Amino acid sequence: MCCASLSGVSPKGVESIRYMIVLVSCLTTCISKGQNLIANPGFEELVVPCVDGPAYYSSLASWTLPGCSSNGGVHHSCSTANGFPNHGAPANLMGFQWPVDGASYVAMYTYSRYVNYPLACYMTTPLLEPLVAGTEYCFSLHLSLADRSAYRTTWLGVVLTEQFPSACNGVDTLIWRNEAQLVFNTSEVDTSAWSLHSGSFVATGGESFVTIGHYAGMLDPDTVFFGATTLPAQMAVYYMDALELAPCAVSVEENYETSLRSVYDPTSRSLSIIGPLNTIWTRVVLLDTAGRVVYSHPGGLGTVQMELGAISEGIYIVRASSDSEQFSTRVVLH
Repeated sequence: MCCASLSGVSPKGVESIRYMIVLVSCLTTCISKGQNLIANPGFEELVVPCVDGPAYYSSLASWTLPGCSSNGGVHHSCSTANGFPNHGAPANLMGFQWPVDGASYVAMYTYSRYVNYPLACYMTTPLLEPLVAGTEYCFSLHLSLADRSAYRTTWLGVVLTEQFPSACNGVDTLIWRNEAQLVFNTSEVDTSAWSLHSGSFVATGGESFVTIGHYAGMLDPDTVFFGATTLPAQMAVYYMDALELAPCAVSVEENYETSLRSVYDPTSRSLSIIGPLNTIWTRVVLLDTAGRVVYSHPGGLGTVQMELGAISEGIYIVRASSDSEQFSTRVVLH
């Protein structure tokens, strides 16, 4: 994307980015516990070092484009450090947002007023291994609307295919609403914070590529609405970060060693959080389905005990952080 210098970017501060909104599309099975099958899920790794210039989409390791489609942008802290603020993180041409973690995120363009056919802006990456037939997989990503996005769109599709996809000649060969394993509602995503979108599907087997995008434009105008911002372009632009794809269920032994478990005692209304051996938690929080923190624990070594008291019954997300990792799991309080 051609970028011109803009002044007046208004930072919202670190506190605004940490999960103030969590949109959970599938509450029953959507927190994955196995190996993440998406390479470079946080867009940190670059095959073209960001040494003397900005990072571009072509700089990303693992990520590529379906045939004939256009790409989004990459916002990396190394761009800012090298004097290219329009491509930087957290501040850039499109607005201001801290990464979910690490130093980078991408910009996904889902609509442009300047084209007379649906915008073919997709991102594709090969999976670390093909999916296994009959296995349920959980997928999640984080979205935030860019400050200078003049439009919103209402959905984002995730398609997993056995063969590398194509969108040549302006005709999308992926019929998103018919073929997408997952469709996320993006109508409530805003600029203030990251929102978590998650869902699950059963693999047919052999899926080796994941492609993310939105197939709507001038032919489907009711999917967008005009906002107050008109610069730098009249488009719908979303930041995206921290993707995960993994089998939804793993054995008890694997889960204990690699991820997070919760044990709830309804009699005492206490919740035990058990993670990988010798993990030192720096923070453990309990979030409701609106993304609000309803309980916060400072952490510690090994098992963390939460005394929930009068917290209402319902479905919650436990998020536990260490210095190097972050884990999530679902819990039902009754």
